[in-house]
Amino acid sequence: MNKAAHKLELTVAPGRRTHPIAKKPALLLALLMVTGSGASQIVASVSDLPDAPGAVMQAAASAPKPAKLPQCAPTQPNLSPEAASALQAGNIALKPCRPENPLQSVVSTPDVKPLTPGEKFTLAVHEAKDPFNLVVLTAGSGIYIASNAHNPYGPGMKGWGKIEGYNLVQDVQGIFFGTFLIPVVAREDPRYHRMGRGRIARRMLHAALHTYVSQHDNGRLMPNYAVLGNYVIGTELANLWVPGTPVNGPSTAKRIAVGIGLDPAGTMIDEFLPDIARHIHVHSGLLQNILNSIVKGNPNTPP
Repeated sequence: MNKAAHKLELTVAPGRRTHPIAKKPALLLALLMVTGSGASQIVASVSDLPDAPGAVMQAAASAPKPAKLPQCAPTQPNLSPEAASALQAGNIALKPCRPENPLQSVVSTPDVKPLTPGEKFTLAVHEAKDPFNLVVLTAGSGIYIASNAHNPYGPGMKGWGKIEGYNLVQDVQGIFFGTFLIPVVAREDPRYHRMGRGRIARRMLHAALHTYVSQHDNGRLMPNYAVLGNYVIGTELANLWVPGTPVNGPSTAKRIAVGIGLDPAGTMIDEFLPDIARHIHVHSGLLQNILNSIVKGNPNTPP
């Protein structure tokens, strides 16, 4: 018995651990006799396995990878054909990207839901009735009357009332063209899209270029017809009905140039003021509206 056990141990590959049952050949023989056909099935199933796991790993590595799908559906999802077919096959509906409040003239998320014509009109109405904008216009009218006794509107409260009315009409006129009519006709997003992060110089360039480059409703870049066209239309209309406005060519061109030249100051405020307000815990909308009105002013106000 000891010799048989010794021979069985020698058949085990060197370096491998010998199972305790292998050290008892009589018990092993009895087990094989009892199991009978079960043992043969085990041997047959083992023989069906591949010689090495490398073949299975190679097959898994060579299998096509599933198409990478976006986390949400932006304005125009840039899906590959594989991703699109995967969506159709699985009948998967992507969740929409987080929509921005349509009453915000400044947005910070990269993928935003485009505004409908109705939402552009709602945004224009919201900007026109902004109480802080009205406060700044009222204060500006008073300062203009107090500092210029020979203005075209007359002195005192009467003159202040006249210029206040003209300024309010011009403000509503600019909002109507710049936030609603031109963006609807040109299919332009009238909102300012903040960069929000990155180097300060790059963000300043991004804000300055917004005067000339805007974003189409489908997300592509386009000329900023809303800003450039609004200054031209507003200046030409002011020549027709605002008292004391010089209507000659050089004066008109100068007022258009002044308006376009000052416009980036407002987008600089839009870009950086939320970061400042986040640190000093001040509501940015209040400061943003006041500073924008003060910096841009009204280029059509007569001297």
